[in-house]
Amino acid sequence: MGQETIDSISVIDGVIIPEHKPTKSISCYEGHPDIVWNKFDSTKVKNAIYQRFIFEADSACALAKNYSFALVKYELAHEYMPGNLYPKHQIEKMKNLINNETYSSFISAANTCYLNQEYDKALNFFNEAIILFPDKDLPENYAKTIEKVQQSKGD
Repeated sequence: MGQETIDSISVIDGVIIPEHKPTKSISCYEGHPDIVWNKFDSTKVKNAIYQRFIFEADSACALAKNYSFALVKYELAHEYMPGNLYPKHQIEKMKNLINNETYSSFISAANTCYLNQEYDKALNFFNEAIILFPDKDLPENYAKTIEKVQQSKGD
């Protein structure tokens, strides 16, 4: 008998994770010396994958401030272990951070346009900021000011 092999495997924290499953079930490989395949504990694999996603997300957040990437990794971790609250809380935190960054970008762009008297563009950016955070007064106040300026120029 020849040896059967797996096309590709990954090793995460010392746990072998198959990337291409053999055509036979794992149980038929137990104790068979001609087949290169170790039965693995699916709980360990699941935990290793979960820990890897958390590590990648935490690193992206802390080191690179890449909240979008971190969000994806936390969501993947949450899929693997939905009962764990850490990724769930981090998902909400990342969404808030992303919204805050987006809001700041809209306000910055709007201010630049406003100072350059590009009122239509400024109004669009302020309106986008209002959509993200309807309770904030700054974009609403600027939008009203721009509308007054545009009305006075139209008269």
